[in-house]
Amino acid sequence: SSSSAASDVYKRQIEYSPDGQTLLTTSLNEARIIATESGESFRSFTHSFALSSATFSPSGTQILATGPASDQAIPGVAVVWDIPSGKQVAELNHDAPVSEAVFACAGSLILTRDNTGALRIWHPETGQPLAKPIRLGEDVEFDFAINGAGTRLYTVAQGEIHHWPMPIDEATIPDWLGPLAEAVTGSRLDDSG
Repeated sequence: SSSSAASDVYKRQIEYSPDGQTLLTTSLNEARIIATESGESFRSFTHSFALSSATFSPSGTQILATGPASDQAIPGVAVVWDIPSGKQVAELNHDAPVSEAVFACAGSLILTRDNTGALRIWHPETGQPLAKPIRLGEDVEFDFAINGAGTRLYTVAQGEIHHWPMPIDEATIPDWLGPLAEAVTGSRLDDSG
């Protein structure tokens, strides 16, 4: 049977949540969360840009939506939304339209790819980049994956697989993290680890 929540306006994309209790659907500039049992829409997220894609986080409590930004100064964007509160968590601005975005490492990282062939790694709660972009080249078809531990990034481009140590930018590591780690563990790491 059909329901009003599944009208033609919302048939661009559909995805089950990880627990199978809800569906994510997208229209031109809106993502909706629909209860699978009742078919009723209970949360919607309206964007100032046309959606390219949207996906659930591994926990099913957030969605990640991408598209070209409406602001000419920011050509591409990915937005993280919290489903329970309906609030925007982070906005990941790009120099070009975003062609792909995924949650990685059980939702602790976001990887994005833009139309120039740049791959970026982000913190999903702060929206801060965690590394400098990895540039694989414009007009190069490629895909990427990250291992579960978050220590290795793999890319495949032009028939070749490459693996990269995670290029975490030390400038993004907060100053308070070292003292906190020392207080908790009772030991200090030097430059050699």
